Amino acid sequence: MFKKLKQAFGVGGPSVDTVLSTPAVYPGGVLQGEVRITGGSEPRDFNNLTLSLAATVEVESGDDEYLSRIKFADLQVAGAGRLEAGVNTSVPFQMEVPWEAPFNSLRGRRFERMKLGVQTRFDLPGGKDATDFDPIDIHPLPVHEEVVAAMERVGFNLQSADLEKGSIAGSSLGFYNEVEFRGHGKIPEAELTFVTGPHETRVVIELERRGLLASRERQSNLAGPTQEPFDWDSAIRQHLDELARASGRFFG
Repeated sequence: MFKKLKQAFGVGGPSVDTVLSTPAVYPGGVLQGEVRITGGSEPRDFNNLTLSLAATVEVESGDDEYLSRIKFADLQVAGAGRLEAGVNTSVPFQMEVPWEAPFNSLRGRRFERMKLGVQTRFDLPGGKDATDFDPIDIHPLPVHEEVVAAMERVGFNLQSADLEKGSIAGSSLGFYNEVEFRGHGKIPEAELTFVTGPHETRVVIELERRGLLASRERQSNLAGPTQEPFDWDSAIRQHLDELARASGRFFG
């Protein structure tokens, strides 16, 4: 899988290609590739070359919503240096993907509202910085797939997913994921948010206000191991029961 960035710095200026060699990216994994730089018609100094993982998130402001891009991982590929005219340079890189990184692809389906990508910035003194954003797919870990499947086994249907700007306990990204489900009788809609770490994954279950609740404040939190077997079916059913009873209803 190749995701390319190609940006020229004016006529006769240098050009940069960022090529990803990692066929699939996962939370907690490593993004690998190389940055290919071609010198222009004359030597140029540069300040640095950086890569970032970034997400386009939804921001609520009063009654309006707009999109904003947030970086959640950075890597300096090269510091200050000099790029000679016409010289081809290839700089390999390995970039750790945070465990908290949201997945935007599941079972071959991409959640179009979850835009994740690699942003490249080549900083030239006295010139225009080059920045670009190449979409990537971050695939779910087995624990994410198990939780989604557990929700489906108790009667919910996966609908969509998006990213919201804001904070949630235990997260450091500046935004959080919302995986949306619909359709279980007395609980018409539910949302899940994952806070994943190397040892523990916390799942926040929230019942949609348009269905069962009058506000979004009532949530249930459950946690289980990230990389070891766990009975997610029982845990999820128990927490859905608790949410339903708190609203004077019953699940099941």
